[in-house]
Amino acid sequence: MYGFDKADAFTDTINAKLRILEKSPFIGRRLDTLPSVRKLPIQPYNVVYYAVAERQVIILNILDSRRHSSL
Repeated sequence: MYGFDKADAFTDTINAKLRILEKSPFIGRRLDTLPSVRKLPIQPYNVVYYAVAERQVIILNILDSRRHSSL
């Protein structure tokens, strides 16, 4: 079971990646099936899916790739 420390560490990791994404929005790899959507690994098993619209990064989803291996 995970406690608050693990949850805080995970949140810190996500926030750090999002700050990088804010500065370099095109760092993620484009999806072949949806070229307007990009993906960026957060941790070994987590991926953020996002789109860039004008000057905004729009977070579409954050997934555990162990549960969604086909993505």
